[in-house]
Amino acid sequence: MLEKSRTLKVDSLTFDLEDSVSQSQKSLARRTVVRHLQNLQGPQEKIVRINARSSGLAEDDLTALKDAQFDTIMLPKVESAEDIRWLASQIPADTRIIALIESAKAVINVREIASSHKQLSGLVFAAEDFAASMNITRSASLTEMTYARQAIVTTARAYGLAAIDLVCTTFKDTDALVEECKTGAAYGYTGKQAIHPSQVETIQSMFSPSREKVRWAKALVQKAEQEQRGAFEFEGKMVDAPVLLAAKSIVKLHREGIEPVRGLLIGAPGAGKGTQAKRIMKKYEDICILSSGDLLRDQMNRGTPLGLKVKQTISTGGLIDDRTMCDLVISTITDRGLMDKSFFLDGFPRTVKQAETLDEYLSRLGYPLNFVINLDVPYRVIIDRIIDRWIHAPSGRTYNL
Repeated sequence: MLEKSRTLKVDSLTFDLEDSVSQSQKSLARRTVVRHLQNLQGPQEKIVRINARSSGLAEDDLTALKDAQFDTIMLPKVESAEDIRWLASQIPADTRIIALIESAKAVINVREIASSHKQLSGLVFAAEDFAASMNITRSASLTEMTYARQAIVTTARAYGLAAIDLVCTTFKDTDALVEECKTGAAYGYTGKQAIHPSQVETIQSMFSPSREKVRWAKALVQKAEQEQRGAFEFEGKMVDAPVLLAAKSIVKLHREGIEPVRGLLIGAPGAGKGTQAKRIMKKYEDICILSSGDLLRDQMNRGTPLGLKVKQTISTGGLIDDRTMCDLVISTITDRGLMDKSFFLDGFPRTVKQAETLDEYLSRLGYPLNFVINLDVPYRVIIDRIIDRWIHAPSGRTYNL
């Protein structure tokens, strides 16, 4: 399952050192998680659930994690603000904390917990332990959980925290999962825990705004910008500030949920890659285009060691080798911080070897390519374009007459 986590398209990954690990396996689990985190890269938030403060094991967990690469500590069995303040005193100031609310006492103290420390970023409702603390049985309808679920999400919203809903334990029952998601989203939860990869797609779909909702929200925001009034009519209804605020939240959530484009722009010479690249950048300002030709010219103009090597190769009529091109493109993506941003590569890869190297590198980091535009242009059209093409030698720019 640890290896499977590298391929999951989720917002966060939680590595458990608590309930899923037996007492005799705690030390092994710590070493295994730390080792896995060392090689785990990708956009997902990396969370480690340590043992409860009251267990006597939390200190050993934190010692083992001292040099590990992660973002957030999830603290179980939180029942007071002091539990959060204790954890904050043990970890770096830039490490976030998520509190598991899983008892009657925790629900009663949830306001105190939510306001306990600036490092606290979210509240999670742990229904099974809550049911045990109340001496009740969890039912399919979850009506016995209504007060606790609403108390947690309302408090989280009041203090600007993420609110993560309970786990659907019947992971093979998609209908039950859908109903739980509907209710959780209606209460205001920002997400839901998943205990099996098969649950991810359903949860993401249910907690994301629908296409129609996004269309409505975008159109409303645009209308508000045009109206410049406190209240106005939109699609047959009167709209005021609260409705507009909700629409803006939907647009924001939609944008945050869109996975960055990591794509290739491919096609034969003369297919129009450069022209389409300019149009893409003009229409989508957040998409960066990396042209292999531009990168090479930049290296030569700056007189870098790579640029001098490229210049010599070109002057003798040779081709740039695969390794040089791969190093150039990959280092550019890394140096410009484009891993979690949208980009297209123009003119690269040109060979199967280049494609395999790029795909292997990005996949290993958890940022695989996810989009390809193939410009399939008739051969006769390409010939006509190339006949009418002129190149400005000093700049390398191409002009089509």
